Amino acid sequence: GAVDKTVIDRDLDTMKSLGYEAVTEQAGKGMPFAYLSPEYFKFFRMFVEEAKKRDMRVWIVDDAGYPSGFAGGKFSSEKPGLRMQALVVGQRVSAPTGQAVSLTLDPNTVAVTAVNAADGSTINIPFAKNTASWTAPAGDWTVMVVEHIFSTSPTRSDTNPTGKKDATQSLEDYMDPAATEQYLTFTHRQYKKYLGDEFGKTIMGFRGDEPDYSIRGLPWTPKFFARFEQIKGYDVRPYVATFELRNMTEEQRRAKADYYDVFSQMFRDGFFKVQGQWCAANHLEYQVHLNHEEMEMALTHSEGDFFRDMRYVEVPGLDAIWHQLWTDTVSDYPRLA
Repeated sequence: GAVDKTVIDRDLDTMKSLGYEAVTEQAGKGMPFAYLSPEYFKFFRMFVEEAKKRDMRVWIVDDAGYPSGFAGGKFSSEKPGLRMQALVVGQRVSAPTGQAVSLTLDPNTVAVTAVNAADGSTINIPFAKNTASWTAPAGDWTVMVVEHIFSTSPTRSDTNPTGKKDATQSLEDYMDPAATEQYLTFTHRQYKKYLGDEFGKTIMGFRGDEPDYSIRGLPWTPKFFARFEQIKGYDVRPYVATFELRNMTEEQRRAKADYYDVFSQMFRDGFFKVQGQWCAANHLEYQVHLNHEEMEMALTHSEGDFFRDMRYVEVPGLDAIWHQLWTDTVSDYPRLA
């Protein structure tokens, strides 16, 4: 129900009587004021003061739902250029031997690749001014056009008017440190403005929840290709169309592994590192868990690598719900944190 000072007093007193010395706060549905508004922080200030009177500590959930990184919808409404992005195959055109192919391309095209059905071999097709022309040599070819799009993991936001877990409120571009700096400006820095005197005292830090890429396509950011070539020493664009092929060549498999290796490094540096260092500089701890820590291999595509992501996190966390507790799961994953 509605939360006011009477409810806060009742709940904090009950928790204290049961031996709890710290509480975690999360903005919820039905608040009488907008999330992150001055009225929200005035109410939050009162809550922190009541916790302080009882010698209790406070952790702040860093968003109005999950996954962390949508700032209660502000990226969609105020900074759409910093939303999460992906690479997808936008066009597929069959091209048997001798077929002439003429394509009109989306301005967001990053690669045009012809794939031979017989052996998975590829031909990189040059393009310019949003067009590409090519004639197929011997073989059964498919021309695949790779584009970058704005695409977000679904968010369950308590500020979403639909009340659903959907793409209405986009996550930030996790691989772009500038997007995470904007996230801090939307959220953490506002808490500092209104409650910074309690940082490291009553307020212990921020807790994040399940940042991941549950998207169609490949995780991508505008600086990805340049960073990839810097780390790996070659251009990965001619390979990206092949990453969804069922029977990849060894060379393509290795390129795909390189892609996710670079993604993992950029996710760590663009999201977790920025927050961890900001919290440390402001006398706070950063606490976060990933999505499905018990499925380490699956993390490759969604979060990169547990240990990389947690490197700059002061309080590594994990979840213990649903599948983690089922009898078909090897329950050694808590050791990770």
